[in-house]
Amino acid sequence: MEQLALQEIYPEVRKIGGQLAAITPNRKPLPTEHPLAQVTAQMGVGPEGDGRTFPILWDEGNRVAELFGLKHDFSEATRDLFKSFEMDMEEINGVEDGWTLPLPSTY
Repeated sequence: MEQLALQEIYPEVRKIGGQLAAITPNRKPLPTEHPLAQVTAQMGVGPEGDGRTFPILWDEGNRVAELFGLKHDFSEATRDLFKSFEMDMEEINGVEDGWTLPLPSTY
């Protein structure tokens, strides 16, 4: 939902000379037919977010997240939950990330 709100103010940010970008570890988006991909697109998040015009940058290896202290390891229970939704984070983010995600943050 935050990306939708940021999209709303993006024209004003650009008017004053600013730039806005999102950073994601997702190397490979979920297939568009995946139920969670459809939900995230409707929420305006992820590489295929509906209506978003600001750039999305790829954080290879979750390195930027780690520099900001935002890299989060999955618990075994969370890993099992994601796998039950047929989401293999090593496939989505790349093996070098393993089962990690950045904590959502805005700067």
